[in-house]
Amino acid sequence: MAVCLAVPVGAAPGLDGRLPARAAWSIAPPAAWVRELSLPSLGALKDTRADSGRLYLLVDHQVTIGAAMVEYHRFAWTPLSTAGVQNASEIQVHFDPSYQRLVIHHVRLLRGGKDVFSFRPADVRVIQRETDLDEQIYSGELTAVVFLRDLRPGDTLDYAYSLEGSNPILGGAFDDELALSFDSPVRVVRHVIHAPEATTLHIAPRHTTESPRVETDGGWRTYTWEARDVEAPDVDDDEPGWFDPDPRVEVGTFGSWGEVADWARGLFEQQMGPSSEVARLADQFRATAGGLPAAAAEATRFVQDEVRYLGIEMGPNSHRPHPPAQVLRQRFGDCKDKSLLLVALLRELGIDAAPALVDTDRRRGLDGVQPSPFAFDHAIVNAIIDGRQVWIDPTESDMGGRLEERDPPEFERALILRAGTRSLTAIPEPDSREPLMEVKEVYTLGRPGAPTRFDVVSTFRRREADDMRRELATTAPHDLARKFLDDFARDDSDIKALSPPDVRDDRARNIVELSESYELPSFWKNGIRKLSGWEVREHLPKSVASARRTPLAVPYPVHVRHQVVVRAASPFRIGRRGSTITTDAFAFSSALSVAQTELRLSFDYRSLADSVPAEKLAAHQQAMERVKDALSFVLASDLTSPDAPEEGWAPSWTLLGAGIVVESLAVVALVVWLLARRRSRRGIS
Repeated sequence: MAVCLAVPVGAAPGLDGRLPARAAWSIAPPAAWVRELSLPSLGALKDTRADSGRLYLLVDHQVTIGAAMVEYHRFAWTPLSTAGVQNASEIQVHFDPSYQRLVIHHVRLLRGGKDVFSFRPADVRVIQRETDLDEQIYSGELTAVVFLRDLRPGDTLDYAYSLEGSNPILGGAFDDELALSFDSPVRVVRHVIHAPEATTLHIAPRHTTESPRVETDGGWRTYTWEARDVEAPDVDDDEPGWFDPDPRVEVGTFGSWGEVADWARGLFEQQMGPSSEVARLADQFRATAGGLPAAAAEATRFVQDEVRYLGIEMGPNSHRPHPPAQVLRQRFGDCKDKSLLLVALLRELGIDAAPALVDTDRRRGLDGVQPSPFAFDHAIVNAIIDGRQVWIDPTESDMGGRLEERDPPEFERALILRAGTRSLTAIPEPDSREPLMEVKEVYTLGRPGAPTRFDVVSTFRRREADDMRRELATTAPHDLARKFLDDFARDDSDIKALSPPDVRDDRARNIVELSESYELPSFWKNGIRKLSGWEVREHLPKSVASARRTPLAVPYPVHVRHQVVVRAASPFRIGRRGSTITTDAFAFSSALSVAQTELRLSFDYRSLADSVPAEKLAAHQQAMERVKDALSFVLASDLTSPDAPEEGWAPSWTLLGAGIVVESLAVVALVVWLLARRRSRRGIS
């Protein structure tokens, strides 16, 4: 999956009609409608917490909307230290040369009330810096950079610029989010919107009581929000994506999700002209044995696996996809392109299919935002196949299983671009009742002096199988073998691989199995053996301070199981024992069972929610510590000898660990709790 829809701060740039770099910007005074503010002093904010070693005096944002959109920005800040000077020694302004023109109004470096910089055109450098290349997205955005001379702690940097023009893809519509707090304290924050009197603006304040001052003059209506002495908020790490406590005002001309859907549907549908290439390919899929579901699966596999992901998101293509025939010919496209191509193929097969817009991070948080075309960062497909609703992410690859039985993408909410859509649609949660990741370790002990055979089978199901299949496709077999051997060598330096890892991929059932076989010259280490449910431990949420004020995001959905089996020559005599720990966020169980000469430990962890409320965090942390305690054991031979005794496995056993206690018997072997070292095996990197 790749994020590929433009989000606020303009939109993705374009090549059509691009101006040369020098013509794309100029130096000029601000427009007459701009209301300038006097620069405030540091005032009471001087000693408050500052981000990056600087304090902001002014954040001024003004915009006029209508036939010609102009957006004015002014910033003023003071570096407080050498580090602050380093972080503030250059100005960067990003703009889209396909529809925007940058006008720089002033750059001042104030020291003792005087401008010591003497800004000139030669101080500006325009560069093209693709910030999303790692996501294989090319935007063409330009950055104007001004390098400051002789900036010192205590100076005040004051600069202003305007961006003229708006993305034509919006058709004159307007949408913005007005921030009312920042990472650093700010003396004055102001937002001003000038709109034609006939324009209806939908205004939604979030986590703020600030209301605009509204003025009407000469056919224009002006909205002004102004806040003073704005403190930087205390932010907790690892908040869930749907949680956004930042004070802000959402404002735009879209009044409902239905309006957004109609606008976006028009962008997609206008690219859906008839295509003989698409029709011919659909005919090939139609001939697939298995009827319509099989044909749809073949079309999906083709788009996911044979059309590579590459985003050329320039100009209108920030939100409008390229025609399916073009994407088919070039065999690449972004999420919009791949989604529309799949929709075209499915429709040719007679399947009701439509693109759907999602937000990969905010998910169900979309329920609480102002309807906006910028609320989404990804496109997928919704289809009705044999009466069953199916959700498909065309940017995924190497997926297995029957199309109609695959887990839906984990995005929770979608805006389906189908005629008549008037609201968001809930995406069903994936089913995690069956373990998605399962590890089984088997130790087969020989007689005293003989080596121990150690076998490991790791089973990946559904989306975990998809992830592992992609990992394996880019990992050389010898690298895989070396990594696995090195992992186990952390605890057993003398371990020996008996054969390379064996990979079995049942793509039809979407199950990947990795089998490993090793030999341990010595099972015992000073008479003991550490046993641990390390795969479960790897999937647990990390520990954080329980004093936080916001919800904690935890991995979800997760269902992992780890089994450890020890096979001996003599029988064990231990009764079945187990424990269960359950909270609103997870369910965990551990169990010990014995069948003659086989001892089996089993650990099962399943997440039940994607976050923990702040008021329940202390109890959650305590429960999680109990889980960690229950995951680790030490198996000890006869305590009278530091080495494995000649008689090997005693006929009687004692167990003490994970809250389980049984009576001591004549010849003692002990299982005690011990925190084992973490070991990561989930990824291959």
